[in-house]
Amino acid sequence: MANDKTGQGIKLAAISIGVGMFALSLSSIFSDFSGAQPLPAPPDTMLQALPPAAGTPAPSGEHLATPSEKAEGELRNLVQAWSKAWSEQDTATYLAFYAPGYAGNSDSPEEWRAARKRIIGQARFIDLKIGETAIELGSNDRATLSFALDYTSDRLEDHGTKTLQVRRNNGRWLIENETFAAN
Repeated sequence: MANDKTGQGIKLAAISIGVGMFALSLSSIFSDFSGAQPLPAPPDTMLQALPPAAGTPAPSGEHLATPSEKAEGELRNLVQAWSKAWSEQDTATYLAFYAPGYAGNSDSPEEWRAARKRIIGQARFIDLKIGETAIELGSNDRATLSFALDYTSDRLEDHGTKTLQVRRNNGRWLIENETFAAN
């Protein structure tokens, strides 16, 4: 019987970390285990100060992002910032989202950039609505982003699916290719 209570006391001490172990050692020295009561758990404040055990999820609000979650967050931010620059007709910022060699359907990157500046600058307003972004992470810092795009300006209205192929270059995601399939 005494061994059962000692074993129980040792288990509780191990679970209780620090305080429980100290209490167990004191009780083994100064008391008879035949009538000992189970040791109390340490105060919650002590348990909160300890680092979580391996495999324990992080407390709410303290999630550590995985590399793919981080990349997906960056890519969602890219789509939002790119569409904001486009709708605000901020061509310098809009064009900065594209890889330097991107030429679209033009003969050269310079020709494509001049055409985009002209087209965006001619609109009195541009209103974009972006749907949920589907992200496919590839290898070599590449990703494909697809989303519904509703484009409205005083000159044109278009609805469809935009697909951006991007690559991380010097820590920045840049658009290397884009397609639009009208609905």
